[in-house]
Amino acid sequence: MRAAKRIGVLGGSFDPPHAGHLMIAREARARVGLDAVLFIPAGEQWLKEGQAVAAATHRLAMTHLAVQRQEACAVLDVEVTRPGPSYTVDTLTHLAERADAPTEWFFILGADALDDLPRWSRPQELARLCSLIVMPRAASGPSDVSAVSAAVPGLRERVIILEDAPRVDISSSSVRRMMADGAPMRGIVPDAVARYIAAHRLYP
Repeated sequence: MRAAKRIGVLGGSFDPPHAGHLMIAREARARVGLDAVLFIPAGEQWLKEGQAVAAATHRLAMTHLAVQRQEACAVLDVEVTRPGPSYTVDTLTHLAERADAPTEWFFILGADALDDLPRWSRPQELARLCSLIVMPRAASGPSDVSAVSAAVPGLRERVIILEDAPRVDISSSSVRRMMADGAPMRGIVPDAVARYIAAHRLYP
């Protein structure tokens, strides 16, 4: 019997995708032994309701450009093309139902997002669908897994915290501010993404 594939899922607005996203994917793949990482730009982000976000078509195009030279990475448009809010549990259900081989799923998120997990749609069902790879964030301390697990039964044994991984000290919001200020972007966003942003004047 063939061993199950180990596939990581990295979701987010990717507004824009940046070097931190690519580092997270590489670290998760190397440290957890993933066969591939799927980048999934969000369609409607209900947790960011009311915030200005670049059009989904632009964010999807930029994500394709960002990962085009990354080993074992791909982009899916499942949330962009699905109407309504983007719920991670629906995305993982969709992927699991359409997998063409036995697959073990891993959702990659930051420590700050793990702390917010009880607010997500159907978090207990999500914990049954996948394991959670938690990456440290420079702006936040260690996650309180006990507190989150108390709110989401069954979660604790599904969490993999990569405490010794490099901390991500960049965010899409900080990138947008830097671009608006005319700061150099080399090494912060892939060159192809920077050119796309300039051509479409996304962050004036």
